Amino acid sequence: MKNSTIQLNNRLPYNPKLRDRTKELRKNMTVHERKLWYWFLRWFQNFFSSNCSTSTSNEGDWGGVVKELNEKILIKNQFCSEGDFGWVLSNLRIYKQRPIDNFIVDFYIPKLKLVIEIDWESHFTENWLVYDQERTAILEWLWLKIIRITNQEIDKNFENVCEKLKTKIINEFKVITKN
Repeated sequence: MKNSTIQLNNRLPYNPKLRDRTKELRKNMTVHERKLWYWFLRWFQNFFSSNCSTSTSNEGDWGGVVKELNEKILIKNQFCSEGDFGWVLSNLRIYKQRPIDNFIVDFYIPKLKLVIEIDWESHFTENWLVYDQERTAILEWLWLKIIRITNQEIDKNFENVCEKLKTKIINEFKVITKN
């Protein structure tokens, strides 16, 4: 069978036949995808792209994160003034329902090459487990990191899910911003 994916420049391969399905999935997210997107990921993305200084006004719980990023990530050889990490984080885009190769991933952060997948109950059947293993192997072959979260975790432990994602995202930023 012929592989029908396209790869442009340094971008990830994708299957153009998935465009319509991707648009449909974006409009019709599951309850758990919506919760993670609207209650955490979208807010997280907007926070970093709109707050590029360390001013202490209205930082809320994220003040410590902002200060930690400024103190530990930015070093003097980087291209921004002290206390401004916007150039690093302004490209923090989080895409929902992103086509990669012949798959559609739930969420994707290109700057970090990080995929976030939400697994529902049917993912634990034998067929889905094999499919998920093959899919994960292909995505990892493309140098992507995958975080899997279950619907049950979102329902019962949403704060821990958010903390886990926040920690992973911040740690990945630390890795890519070091010289």
